[in-house]
Amino acid sequence: MAIFINTRVRIVGTFRDSNGALIDPTLIQFTLTTPPIYGQAQTQVLTFKKDAALVRDSIGQYHFDLLVNFTGIANFRWASLANGQEAADEGNFSVQASRV
Repeated sequence: MAIFINTRVRIVGTFRDSNGALIDPTLIQFTLTTPPIYGQAQTQVLTFKKDAALVRDSIGQYHFDLLVNFTGIANFRWASLANGQEAADEGNFSVQASRV
């Protein structure tokens, strides 16, 4: 499925322990890097409980909603930084210009 500019995208993060059970880490960080604007990539770093844009849906399930106003590839990373709960997941998505 194509993602077009000015579309809302939901980026989901899931955290599990070593046995596969869903957990709520004590420190969650979300990083988003979007394509360069005026020659420089844009990076946002958000922390759960500090930044309201990171939302907990249920145990171990979180999301970030983004209205994409760029074209190109965006990269993201969910990370648990708490001692003994270190984990990370990364991904990306591509945004296309409108065809009309």
